[in-house]
Amino acid sequence: MATGATSKPDRSRLSSLDVLRFLAAASVMIYHFTYDPTTPNDRSTAGLQAVTMHGYLGVEVFFMISGFVILWSAQGRTATAFVRARILRLYPEFWIAVVLSALIFRLAPGDLGGAPSVVDVLANLTMVPQLAGLPYVDGVYWTLFVELKFYFLLWLLILFGQVPRIERWLIGCIAISAIGLFVELPGALRSLLILPYGPLFAAGGLFFLVFDSGWTAPRAVGLLLALPTASTFAVRGMSGFIDAAHIDTTASVATIGIIVGAFVFFATLGRNDLGARLGRITTVAGALTYPLYLLHNTGKALFLQGWVAAPEPVLVAGALLFSLALSYVVMRLGTGPVHAWLRRRLDATIALVPFLRPQPST
Repeated sequence: MATGATSKPDRSRLSSLDVLRFLAAASVMIYHFTYDPTTPNDRSTAGLQAVTMHGYLGVEVFFMISGFVILWSAQGRTATAFVRARILRLYPEFWIAVVLSALIFRLAPGDLGGAPSVVDVLANLTMVPQLAGLPYVDGVYWTLFVELKFYFLLWLLILFGQVPRIERWLIGCIAISAIGLFVELPGALRSLLILPYGPLFAAGGLFFLVFDSGWTAPRAVGLLLALPTASTFAVRGMSGFIDAAHIDTTASVATIGIIVGAFVFFATLGRNDLGARLGRITTVAGALTYPLYLLHNTGKALFLQGWVAAPEPVLVAGALLFSLALSYVVMRLGTGPVHAWLRRRLDATIALVPFLRPQPST
């Protein structure tokens, strides 16, 4: 029996997660608006770079949130219901974002993606254009493929009835990933473990189990192993996002501190849902997160690539406001008419395929 559990947590939305999700998206946006690892010292915002250059770590936080939330959403669902829910969550807003981003990048071509072709756009609508050897319309989409790999693995566990043993799978993923810090793992195994991000998904999943039913010794051990493993991978990966001249002990400590902060947040989640005090604003902020992540580079394309002449702070503010406004419009469309249309199409398809239909209870 799990230790430390008193009662089942409220199954409603966690406002604190909405706040964290929005902050993670905002940090990635600010990183892209104020920091360029290829030319890090040519902007008037350079004084902020010691802080904003770490904004890309919002992606790591996203992966932990996914591990938590997706495992939560998988509870009690069949494999078909899980896939249906993920498609409805990801694709409506994504489709709109791809089309809008492509149009804006063609209007204001620059180093963000040039002028995507119609073929590029159609391939991107699948969310996996790289399987056809085609580029992303926006480079930030790379994280979606990582997410899809995690969803696919969880779908397999649901399909083969492994959800009751999910704790063992998560801890196993963390343990093998930790070994990968010291020895070179085969490429196929690294892909299966979603390295270097697998420990973050697994940690998020374990934190959901803690939230759902309390602490156990295996969960504590798994998370204590996940923390240094994820932190080490994050430090090793800094060179992919930060200019070499900015990678030093201070930057490494800051990177580790952000990962530790995320772990502390999840360890205390549910004890005091501070975000709930902000009311509906947290729900809106959480809903804005996905389209904001997908679309913020449109603000950069229009305001921060020399198309508008104004002081740098004004341009950054303009890019922020434009990105937020466009994201709100896409959120309303993607969770409204487009979502409803796709839901009808999915349900009609499921009804036509016998092995996808819900099975009657016995």
